[in-house]
Amino acid sequence: MNHNHWQAKNRATIKERLAWLQQEPDGVLFQKKQPDHIVMVEKQGQRIQLALPCPVSEMTQSVLNLADPLHLIAPYNQAFMVALAWQSYPHRVLIGGVGGGSFPQVLHHYLPQTKLECVDLDPVVIEVAAHYFGFRPTKRLAIHQAELRHYIEQSERLYDLIFVDVFLGSGITPYPLVTQEFYQLCLKRLQPHGVLVLNIPHDESYFVSKLKTVQSVFKFIYLCRVEMGNSVLFATNDSVISRDELLGRCRALQTEHRFSFSLLKRAKAVCLPSELGDVLPDLYGASLLRDTTPPSDYLVGLPSMAG
Repeated sequence: MNHNHWQAKNRATIKERLAWLQQEPDGVLFQKKQPDHIVMVEKQGQRIQLALPCPVSEMTQSVLNLADPLHLIAPYNQAFMVALAWQSYPHRVLIGGVGGGSFPQVLHHYLPQTKLECVDLDPVVIEVAAHYFGFRPTKRLAIHQAELRHYIEQSERLYDLIFVDVFLGSGITPYPLVTQEFYQLCLKRLQPHGVLVLNIPHDESYFVSKLKTVQSVFKFIYLCRVEMGNSVLFATNDSVISRDELLGRCRALQTEHRFSFSLLKRAKAVCLPSELGDVLPDLYGASLLRDTTPPSDYLVGLPSMAG
């Protein structure tokens, strides 16, 4: 089947799955209490939002536009797509953290040869993604209920891209997913030219330590700060690329795929490895995060949810 024809059919199928939501009134559509947060789906006009409110945070996971469900609204999800500058036609991609499924659904739509594995620990989030966001498995898109680190440890596959977008309801990434040992595990599961992509809030107290820890495992890290307090980190052992190369590749990707957002805008915000010391002067003196020496004020245990 012609890819453009398949894309048109896929877009129509997703909109058909979501058509019933057009008739729903604004307000909370779904709410279920979990041990440390609430899974909540809310409608505001054409927007469907998945949030995980808890006593100390109002964590928004996904936002969907019913009029254009394949448009990435979240700035950090748009920045995630810059990873294609290193791997324009990835064969296999691992995504930790499903949320509403908007990001993997977009990858599935634009990359017809890519196999995607999505991992989330919370079965309620997976159910919500299917029912309220139209996120369904296909022959090349698999959804697994599992703890991400355990899943990677058990996997024998190699990936071109690994995305880690996992948070507790408090807005903190579980400690087992931010340590040197975890990043070494990710490196082991990446193809030689693969890229690890992380979503990290840049206003949290361990932001610089997380970057330093990634830097201890990968040769090159690139940082993209976006709105809403997030930074996207790209880590790779592939050869370093210049700003002109990065912008040129993203410009070509934008021309090829005609994304509904500006990939070039996100690429222009990327900080190169050589610039990190100037942008983050505390980076080189930051402490490493290791399995055996967790900070006393960091939530250490395995996550009760992921996504």
